[in-house]
Amino acid sequence: MGVHGTVEPKIGWPHVSRHQELLFAEDLVVGASFDVGSWDVTLEEIVEFARRWDPLPMHVDIESAATTPFGEIIASGLHTMAIMQRLNVDGFYSKVAIIAGRSLSNLRLVKPVRPGTRLWGPQVIDAVTRRPSGRALVTTTSTLVDQADALVLSMTGEAVVVQRSTYTEGPPRSSSDGAD
Repeated sequence: MGVHGTVEPKIGWPHVSRHQELLFAEDLVVGASFDVGSWDVTLEEIVEFARRWDPLPMHVDIESAATTPFGEIIASGLHTMAIMQRLNVDGFYSKVAIIAGRSLSNLRLVKPVRPGTRLWGPQVIDAVTRRPSGRALVTTTSTLVDQADALVLSMTGEAVVVQRSTYTEGPPRSSSDGAD
């Protein structure tokens, strides 16, 4: 079976495609960096997201936004976080035997995201804490930078990941806090 496990689709693992190689906690190395791809942010996307989730004038109204210190529409911080999550799922979490996210902390929105911005950035593994329960706690730092390599967002996340040593096919069993 090598260092990865081949898993058939099961309830509880909806992100796993047939015969996809999953990374388990034992495969994750502290300091490893995962390229999660890039995202081009458009004016239409900014306005559409903000109308639904954060309808402040600086995110939805061109005339109002022009009078702000930013001088134009900018993306909501929630939108920027959602882009980061999408990139992290596509470039990292979809390859990992993840049970659930556990926490997000140290969020910093450093620079506004304007229409036409290209966002990209790595997800870096900071810690892998194996537990007797077979569910490891994996801590990562995610950053997004723009096309000028200027930091836009940084954040620490924790996820609960299956340890190969205790893996059995099928949906993960639940526990009281999702971590043990």
